[in-house]
Amino acid sequence: MPAYQVTTSTQIITAPGRSGMVWIPTGAFQMGECAFYPEEHPRREVAVAGFWIDRHPVTNEQFGRFVAATGYVTQAEQPDIRGGMVFHAPAHVTTTRQDDTWWRWTPGADWRHPRGTETANLALAQHPVVQVTLADALAYGAWAGGELPGEAEWEYAA
Repeated sequence: MPAYQVTTSTQIITAPGRSGMVWIPTGAFQMGECAFYPEEHPRREVAVAGFWIDRHPVTNEQFGRFVAATGYVTQAEQPDIRGGMVFHAPAHVTTTRQDDTWWRWTPGADWRHPRGTETANLALAQHPVVQVTLADALAYGAWAGGELPGEAEWEYAA
């Protein structure tokens, strides 16, 4: 079975009492990338139990409601960090193996200011929240009454 194929149903079922969620039925897929990510060897078939997942990513507006309700401070906003990695595409690409030069530490980059202190995401309320860490996402999920999918679940749903 090619890596892009999965064995599953295509029927979409929405969660009762929880709008925006869909059911991903039990199935299997080929997990692992051989060509570009050696740390993901070997490619193997993985079975995934059915699970619920949000149809759309968490937006800035949704994450903002969480922060307003709880007073949560993201890791990028912590006094000893105050910043994050921001993507800067090169003018021309010579090789994809130098992708570490495409990301730069940017003081002040956080979920409110995704490209640094001089930017704000006020016009991006319905865009996916960025500049959040795993810990930030876990805190949001716990507050929202959900949880993050595991790596296999995420790849299978995608």
